[in-house]
Amino acid sequence: MYRNATNVPYNNLTTFLEANDIEPLVYADPVYRPVEYAALLHDKAEAGGINCTIIGSGITSDMPANAVVAFLTTDRGMVYVDPTAMNVSQNNYIVPFDSIKLLRDWWTTPTPWEDYADQYVTIKTYRNATPVSYDELIAFLNNDNTEDRLYVLPAYTCVDYSANLYNNAEAKGIKCGLVSIVFKEQIPGHAFNAFPTTDKGIVYIDCTGINSTYMMEGYVATDNNVYLQADDELGELPDNQTNGNLSYAFYADRMERIGIFTAKLDQYNKDVEAYNASGLAYEADVRNYNAQMDRHNGAVAAFNSQNQDKYQSYLNHEISYDDYMNWYNTNSAKIPAAPGNGGSLDYRKQNLDIEYIQLNNRKSELMNSEEMKWITFNPVGTIASVSVYWP
Repeated sequence: MYRNATNVPYNNLTTFLEANDIEPLVYADPVYRPVEYAALLHDKAEAGGINCTIIGSGITSDMPANAVVAFLTTDRGMVYVDPTAMNVSQNNYIVPFDSIKLLRDWWTTPTPWEDYADQYVTIKTYRNATPVSYDELIAFLNNDNTEDRLYVLPAYTCVDYSANLYNNAEAKGIKCGLVSIVFKEQIPGHAFNAFPTTDKGIVYIDCTGINSTYMMEGYVATDNNVYLQADDELGELPDNQTNGNLSYAFYADRMERIGIFTAKLDQYNKDVEAYNASGLAYEADVRNYNAQMDRHNGAVAAFNSQNQDKYQSYLNHEISYDDYMNWYNTNSAKIPAAPGNGGSLDYRKQNLDIEYIQLNNRKSELMNSEEMKWITFNPVGTIASVSVYWP
């Protein structure tokens, strides 16, 4: 305390606060220390000749939940300054909330749960983040590319995705929360985000991306609407396919139709396997046919080459036609017979070509179906508990 410290006008107080910025210290400190930084601001003010005092609120065992520095200005009355306040509301204080200057605009905290690599991920919360409409949320998600990052176990998984989306949303002024799911099955849980919207209540979004295998198979990562219902499976659908339908009944209907589609896709894949097996068998038979034909043609060529004199004797009328044919039939019997299944191979080739076209048509129909657009990737498990964290 300084004996010469006096009350000053409001403008003098704001000038002092701007010149004695302690916020870099607060932002860089991973621990919430309301008393320490209130005392630091108090001492700087007193040393600068500005009279003030410290008020604590929410005191438990001599430890206040927050602490403010009170300045009695000569023109605006009492002004309270809180250098460390985080996600505060009017109920957090015993002094008039509209008389408090909250110096901190954002703050960093670790996620409340670890990622797959047993690390807490840092999130950044902004004081001005507020709920937006569902359409505004979707517009933000359409311009956000969090889901495009490659899923790598254990380096970058669902907690990392949810933390990244949280940071991006808060930086855009969109209020966001973090969600953790525990499954009844003995499988790892899952993490995603919660958004309080102005027209649809809390909306759950999962932006977890896909791994390299799915990416190589041509699948595309999506932002998903999440459907939660106790004792039921975790449900997700791409948000660009839901048209804002967020009821679990809507998800269940889509899943029933996806089940029918999946059965068709499974049958298609089995038919492709059967086609490929038939194609391999056909190719083996063609190779065998060609090999037999080559042996026959080679033997015929060798026979003709070795017996040109006999044939010439027939041409010179030295032996009769009947004698030549008797000799030819007797000696040519040693030539390997020509394969007789050429027509059958042609028929099989025609059928394989028709089946190939049919399979391609079925593939095109499946890949371009409405149901294909609904398929996404999320853990399959029955929900045991849901935890939502609002920093």
